[in-house]
Amino acid sequence: MRRFVLYLIPLFAVLGVWIAGDLLSVRCLDDERLALDIVDIQHPEQLLPKLDHLRRFDGVKIVILGDSLIYGKTMEAHGDAQWREHTLCAALRRKLGQVAPDKKILVLNLGINGALPGDLEALARLIVPLEVDMLIVDTHLRPFSGDFEAPDERFCRPWLDEVHIDGDGNLRLGGKGRSWLGRSGDAVGSFLTNHWDPYRKRHFLQERISASSAFAWGRCLGTRRQTNSTLDDQDKLDILLLKLKGRLDSVSFAEDRFQRSAMQGLLDYLSRQRQKTIVFYATEQPALLKQAISPETYIQKRSQLENMILSVPGIFYRGRVDSLTADDYLDFSHLNASGYEKLADALVHDMSELAPDLID
Repeated sequence: MRRFVLYLIPLFAVLGVWIAGDLLSVRCLDDERLALDIVDIQHPEQLLPKLDHLRRFDGVKIVILGDSLIYGKTMEAHGDAQWREHTLCAALRRKLGQVAPDKKILVLNLGINGALPGDLEALARLIVPLEVDMLIVDTHLRPFSGDFEAPDERFCRPWLDEVHIDGDGNLRLGGKGRSWLGRSGDAVGSFLTNHWDPYRKRHFLQERISASSAFAWGRCLGTRRQTNSTLDDQDKLDILLLKLKGRLDSVSFAEDRFQRSAMQGLLDYLSRQRQKTIVFYATEQPALLKQAISPETYIQKRSQLENMILSVPGIFYRGRVDSLTADDYLDFSHLNASGYEKLADALVHDMSELAPDLID
C-alpha cells in the first residue's frame, strides 16, 4: 500500500502543476488580451489565440496582414514608448469607432516582421475561412528581391507553410520530410498547445518579461545609447541605402520567381473566395527612394506589381497616399504616428467605398 502511495505522489505533483499553471495563465493572460496584443508572431502558439478570438468574435472582423510596417514596433526604436497605441491597427480602430460607434468592430494586427508573399499566402489560407469581413494587405518592391528566391529564404516563418488548424481551432504541426523524431516532437508540441494553457501562452509571457527587462536596462543606459547612436547615424544610413540598392536592383516579376508566384497565388485565392480585400502599396520615403533606385526603374517595377494586382478581379488597390510627407517617415519605408493616422484615413475611405454596409 505504501509503495502504491509513493507511486501516486509524482502523478499528483504533475497534475497539481498542470492545474496551477492553467489557473495562473488564465488569470494573467486572458484570451482576448492575447488576441489584441501586438507581438512579432514567431511561433504557431502566438498565432493560435488570435485566430481563436477571430473565430469567436461576433461583429465586424477586419484583419491586417503584412510585414514590419503593419507590426509597427519600429516606432519604439525611434523613441515612441507608446508605439502600440500608434500603429496602423490602433489608428484604424479609433477612426472606425468614430465612424461607426454603434458597431462592434475587431481590427486584428497580424503583421510579421520580415513577412514575404510566401508567408502572407499561407497565412491568408488560415484566416479567410474564419469569415473575415475585410482583409487589408500591404505590399511593396522589397519582397520581390532575388535575396528571397533561394529555397531556404522563401518564407520568413517556414512553419506557416506546414501548420494545420482544424475547424475547432486545434493546431497540428506537420513538417514536410521530417524524421520520426521530428514528427514525434511535432505531435507532443501540438498536444500541449491544444490542451495546456501555460504552454500555449508561454511565448507571450516570455516576450512581456523580455520587453520589461529591456525597458529597465534602457532607462539605465538610455543616455549612453543615445549618444552612441548619434555618432554613427550617417554610417547606418549609408549601409541601409547600399543594401536597399542591391535588393531593389534584383527585384523581378518574372513568372518563374517564387515570390511573384506566391503573390499571384494569394491574390487569386482571395478573388476565388470572394474575400473583400484592400491591397495597399507601402510608399517609400521620397528623398531616400531617389538615392536607392532611379526614377525610371522604380516606375517600371512598381507598375509591374500594380498591374499584377489590378488584373485580379475583386481586389481593391490603394496606391500612393498623397498626404504623406517626408516628416511622416522614420526611415525608408516605416511610418511614425502621424503617418499611420494619414494612412488610416485613406483606408477608412477605401473601406466605405468597397463595403459601405460594414462601417456605415
